[in-house]
Amino acid sequence: MKSINESIAVEARNGVPCRFRWGRHTYRTRNLLDYWILQSRWWGREERRIYFRVETDRGVMDVYRAEESQGSSEPPPSRDSSCRWMLSKIMD
Repeated sequence: MKSINESIAVEARNGVPCRFRWGRHTYRTRNLLDYWILQSRWWGREERRIYFRVETDRGVMDVYRAEESQGSSEPPPSRDSSCRWMLSKIMD
């Protein structure tokens, strides 16, 4: 497993990444294998991360959507400007 933690451009459907671009490559999601939510307070602000473990056409990867918490149990839409997408890990 390689830790990446770099920003990616994502095309999502219903909040789930279906395609994303990292570097010069575009990755297509074949299957959503798992997802989980981490919410924590860091330096006086609260952040929520929604992680997705996806099988792509080039392997298994963890990506997440980070958003500042609004105090609601529902995440804001993935196109919300307060969200950012990150490639977290690539499985070997």
